[in-house]
Amino acid sequence: MTIRAICAPLMFLMGGLLFAQTQPADLIDRTFHLGVFHTPQDLQEMATVLRTVTDITRLSIDSVGPSMTITADAEHLAVSEWVLKNLDQQPGDDAARSARFKLVTEHSMPVTVRDGEQFVRIFYLANNPTPMQAQELITVLRTVGNVAKIFNYSDLKAIVARGTKDRLQIVEWILSQLDAPGPPSSGAARLQTAEFQIPSIQIVYFSGKRGETQPIQETMTAIRTAVDDLRCFNYSRLGAVIFGGSAAQTARATKIIQDRMQPAVR
Repeated sequence: MTIRAICAPLMFLMGGLLFAQTQPADLIDRTFHLGVFHTPQDLQEMATVLRTVTDITRLSIDSVGPSMTITADAEHLAVSEWVLKNLDQQPGDDAARSARFKLVTEHSMPVTVRDGEQFVRIFYLANNPTPMQAQELITVLRTVGNVAKIFNYSDLKAIVARGTKDRLQIVEWILSQLDAPGPPSSGAARLQTAEFQIPSIQIVYFSGKRGETQPIQETMTAIRTAVDDLRCFNYSRLGAVIFGGSAAQTARATKIIQDRMQPAVR
């Protein structure tokens, strides 16, 4: 994989990235020439990833090149280059994808938020969800993981996410549970639990209910009605409901599900 960049001369910033600036950063036009053939849909997805995750607003696509021209400050261009380098690949190039999923080395963002420094990570999935299931997975991560800066790149089965280390740890755990060929091989519904400082997150697999939306939707309605501000969504490929909140909220939601599923869950 080859990615070349053409840019105006840069002034290198001493002492690392500038996380606070009193004046607008100088904007630079930079063209990234991609080394792999990509369909117009692939290029549009790449552009959406960059706009969503890295806050790039000035971007144009040349599908013939193929190439992308981005106007941004030097720090955001560095993040964009890193993302494009990892997405400008042929499917199947990475032998390590035989694992459940692979985490690409993260890249820091040139901004901070109230919760701390932010990073960008790319996760490659081992299994192949349909487009609708991929959108469900993204919605789970946005809703339950509380990660707004996230989008998928279908050609490589990749998910690009931005957040603090704590938030990205939640994304990693959720993907480790949901990027599976099927639900747990148990005759009964299974409760899978993980505890974080904030939030507590739990997953319930409805055995034998894959593709059946009614019982899962009824369960989500019940716990949303009973537990205020609970973050909850489903993943139909595994017949799972994922919910997160405070320890008290998830405990109450778990009790509701257990009561509805008796005698399957003890």
